[in-house]
Amino acid sequence: MRKLNRFHVCYIFSMIFILSACTQKEPIYKQLGLEKDAPHILFVSNKQNYLNESVYYDALIELKNTFPEDINQLTVLQFQKDDEYLKRLNIEESPCLLIIFNDDILVNISGAVSKEEIIQPVTKTLSQYQQ
Repeated sequence: MRKLNRFHVCYIFSMIFILSACTQKEPIYKQLGLEKDAPHILFVSNKQNYLNESVYYDALIELKNTFPEDINQLTVLQFQKDDEYLKRLNIEESPCLLIIFNDDILVNISGAVSKEEIIQPVTKTLSQYQQ
């Protein structure tokens, strides 16, 4: 009877270990199909709130002159309250512009802001990664 109890204990711990390993979430950059060790710009859009997005578009057009490759690789996500990506990135409103590096958020701009409030932090961050 004692050997059976040890076996059960070992079995239970083994199952816990295996199941906990399976529940780890894949990094956001992998889920979105993005390259590792490079900054990526994510823009969260909302069809119901598109009027507030014009400032973001103006800023992105201006940023494209300085960072054409980064802006061309921009990833656009549609805002949905229950979206897994948005939950993991703690995005609660749109429009929203993020710069992520692997699974770290380097820049997070959301809501009603000026064009300069978008351009300045994006320029500062992307400049650090230019070769």
